[in-house]
Amino acid sequence: MKHSLSPGRVSRGTFLSLGSPWIADLAARAGFDWVLLDLEHGLYTEATLQASLLALRAVSTLAIVRVPSWKEAHQIARVLDQGADGVMIPQIRTAAQARRAIAAARHLPAGTRGFSRSVPAFGYGLERAERRPVVMLQVETPEAVTAADALAALEGADALFVGPADLRRALEHAPAAFPGYGEILGRIAGAAARHGKQAGILVRDPAELSGLRALGYELLALHSDTGILREGFADALKADIPG
Repeated sequence: MKHSLSPGRVSRGTFLSLGSPWIADLAARAGFDWVLLDLEHGLYTEATLQASLLALRAVSTLAIVRVPSWKEAHQIARVLDQGADGVMIPQIRTAAQARRAIAAARHLPAGTRGFSRSVPAFGYGLERAERRPVVMLQVETPEAVTAADALAALEGADALFVGPADLRRALEHAPAAFPGYGEILGRIAGAAARHGKQAGILVRDPAELSGLRALGYELLALHSDTGILREGFADALKADIPG
């Protein structure tokens, strides 16, 4: 059985950018509830994605794919057909954009995604049950912050997920009266909670976890494959070698 992502339950994930099915398998065996396979910034391509999705298919860890943009309706449908358990949608600014992405992830009558039972999502025709895909909407711009309540209210949206790097950078160019980063994190988590959805965020510093949990963040992406390897290599080089 796959892990479930539901309000009130903390789940631990991690971002995978290197495109390796071995790393995806290792992360799953380590016990992560979900992993994010990154088509937006990572080395994954649609051609290489399948190997990691196959590695994750037989385990309880959820495979979430971040597509390059909310505009990529065709790609949203394709990664779900290939067996992804859900999608993360970046660059969302309005509820209308989010609504279009959610529709691309769902079959009729709830959405616009084409239907085929011969794809990996249905075991090439051997499986009959249909699972509703997880949809995480990224909040990483002032416009998305302003629209947070409308985004969280959308049927089919499971979570608001903060992209810290993009959001911090965007706030450097926001109007002076716009709230600061700390207040915004509270607003996003509050919007998600009001509508029975989850709030998520990428966390690189474990010291931030207690504060984020106090705000209500439940979907916690703990570091990334690139960051873990980078820091691991750096720590290895700090070793005191005798002689």
